[in-house]
Amino acid sequence: MTVTTENLVLVLNCGSSSIKFAVFDAGIDPLPRRPLWNGKVQGIGGPRPDFGETGVPPFRIPLDAEHPYRSALQFIRERVAARLEGRDICAVAHRVVHGGSKYFAPVRVDATVLADLKSYVPLAPLHQPFALEAIEILLRERPDIPQIACFDTGFHRTLPRLEELLPLPFEAWQRGLRRYGFHGLSYEYIATVLAERYGEVARGRIIVAHLGNGASLCAMRDLQSVATTMGFSALDGLMMGTRTGAIDPGAVLYLMEVEKLSIEQVGQILYHRSGLLGISGISSEPRVIVQHENDAGEAGERARLALDLYTQRIVREIGSLTAALGGLDMLVFTAGVGEHNAFIRERVCRGLAFLGVELDAAANGVHAAQISSPDSQVVVAVEPTNEEWVAARHMRNLLQLNTYRPDLWRNAMYSRILVPLDRSATAHHALDHAAVLARLNGATIVLLHVIEELKHSSGFEPPKVYINEVRPGFLTAGQALLDQAATRLRQDGLAVETVLLESKGERASTLIVQQAEDARCDLVVLGTHGRRGVDRVLMGSDAEQVARLASVPVMLVRQSHPAAARLDEAAGK
Repeated sequence: MTVTTENLVLVLNCGSSSIKFAVFDAGIDPLPRRPLWNGKVQGIGGPRPDFGETGVPPFRIPLDAEHPYRSALQFIRERVAARLEGRDICAVAHRVVHGGSKYFAPVRVDATVLADLKSYVPLAPLHQPFALEAIEILLRERPDIPQIACFDTGFHRTLPRLEELLPLPFEAWQRGLRRYGFHGLSYEYIATVLAERYGEVARGRIIVAHLGNGASLCAMRDLQSVATTMGFSALDGLMMGTRTGAIDPGAVLYLMEVEKLSIEQVGQILYHRSGLLGISGISSEPRVIVQHENDAGEAGERARLALDLYTQRIVREIGSLTAALGGLDMLVFTAGVGEHNAFIRERVCRGLAFLGVELDAAANGVHAAQISSPDSQVVVAVEPTNEEWVAARHMRNLLQLNTYRPDLWRNAMYSRILVPLDRSATAHHALDHAAVLARLNGATIVLLHVIEELKHSSGFEPPKVYINEVRPGFLTAGQALLDQAATRLRQDGLAVETVLLESKGERASTLIVQQAEDARCDLVVLGTHGRRGVDRVLMGSDAEQVARLASVPVMLVRQSHPAAARLDEAAGK
């Protein structure tokens, strides 16, 4: 691995059973959205913990039974050190869920700050203790490395006072009992991306739905938090994977006074045994529960009830935040459930039809960046979140790390690079090469996806007639492919344009050559092995045709057939 600067930073995101990490080169300006690599240990405290990282599929790891969390952190440190090849981390940033009423901006952690943060553990018992344990270990073992705490509550510092107040005696407010809001690093990232993608439109009335195992909504105006569903603790608001969300306090008193449950038992119920898991009795994961909706008897009924209640609570809270905003211009889904569960998005949006929300079913099915139909009165979008990048950016700013902007634009060879793209590994391998060139040259990448219906037999036959129901799906899937690749490149700070073309009988090579001219590209980068079909990557003959006809240089990125790769690997052994 080649690293261009010593300003390598580590970001840790610690939960009760997992530790996620990411390593960024904070010396590059602008800070790349994608880390140099990332990974996680999951299943901490369980019977089958595993570890996976960029380029390495998950594998089982042994953890110390008495101190599994400390063992997991040590394992991550060893893996990071191995990939650094003798270099060192210059700082560590931590996602810390709760900063209380004292800490909102990122802060460098010392013994005093750590003691303060420990006092907020009861407000976020699923996350706070584990982040602080990691901080404490590193303070003790590597006191030379600065550690920065970035708070999930910080983004909500702009909440109006009325949104912060709890209807308790005013003395409670004076003691710090107030609505804080959470998932702030996620909302901060989405606010950044929306400004880049939508411009002034993003400064309107927006609701972001952070739907993961923990879930909340944030109402934004001018890209600032003005209302949110989580309040004093991470138990408030939406129904979640294992947490109740908002619940009548009388029910909690009943559990304690009538059913004689202890505080610890009630805490276990509210945090670990409720929500989707508690209602369904099956899982905390919607994609698992939906598979049981048609089961016979009580199992199917509970699965349906769990998902209906989950989506109904989201719809109801979106309605509440819409009222607080005075209307709704955009709804954005993010986090694990929000990004990857099309059926949850569809059910939520169906319940919001009264607001004029209308989905494009095909776009929703492929998780496109924008999934609302042209007739929808509300823009509905899907945006991947990136909390680790936000933490890395805060750390760089707080520590005032030296940065550099690669000064290669002055002698750039290429300014616009055309990359034909499909879903094959070969096409994405070529794209990776193009991204390196674009970064070195300060070039714009033009992504091209060609939809064609040509069959390859003794020759190329005329294209089939598109069926009305099929063609829109091809178009939507093609655009989604381009959008996803463009998002990834933009996260690296690269400039990207996308082009979707339909073949009317022309060879793909002809369209590529023409697009290189129309888009004023000075280089074409393409793969030479792949599939045939609707989104096939170029075969060798097509690649040679592009190289022969194009008026600009053509880089052929060759990737051996998987079978050949396996033979090479076997020979190496």
